[in-house]
Amino acid sequence: MPIYEYRCRKCGNVFEEWVKTFDSPELEPCPKCGGDAERIMSNTSFKLEGGGWFASCYGGKASGSASDAAPAADAAPAKADAAPAKAEAAAYYTELFVKAWKMGGDQDVLVLDELCGAVDLGFVPEELVLAAIGRKPEHLEVVLTGRNPSRRLLELADYVTEMKMIRHPYENGIQARAGIEY
Repeated sequence: MPIYEYRCRKCGNVFEEWVKTFDSPELEPCPKCGGDAERIMSNTSFKLEGGGWFASCYGGKASGSASDAAPAADAAPAKADAAPAKAEAAAYYTELFVKAWKMGGDQDVLVLDELCGAVDLGFVPEELVLAAIGRKPEHLEVVLTGRNPSRRLLELADYVTEMKMIRHPYENGIQARAGIEY
């Protein structure tokens, strides 16, 4: 679920909205005054800094089928005490992780883009990710990206890379483009 940021044209209030798809309306009513608010670009969503990293766990030397290594589909979402919208998002992203993990088991490489951020923000349980990586098929290379990987995920990684933004189209007013930034 993407989070979009909006600014009210009437009162200037800036607020965020959780949206179930990337097809968010450009205009939202302001929760403060009811005026029209337009979607704006959020700085932090497009900064290329932090802990993108490559992880490949050979510690368990697990071999087997994808279903042997797949995490349980009924795993509890992270941080159950979160607000209802966040709990709904956590359940959604946990389900997506489980589905992606099952699909990736028969491949050579599985890229889980922005998973570190999802774990850090409590949308996917860290224990679920650690357990899945610990049981991965021996042939499978797992690539995790995203900000703020936990100490435990970093310790499990064979490769760790940190990216730093030097230049980005956002600096020239170019908003995120489908298929490029998301």
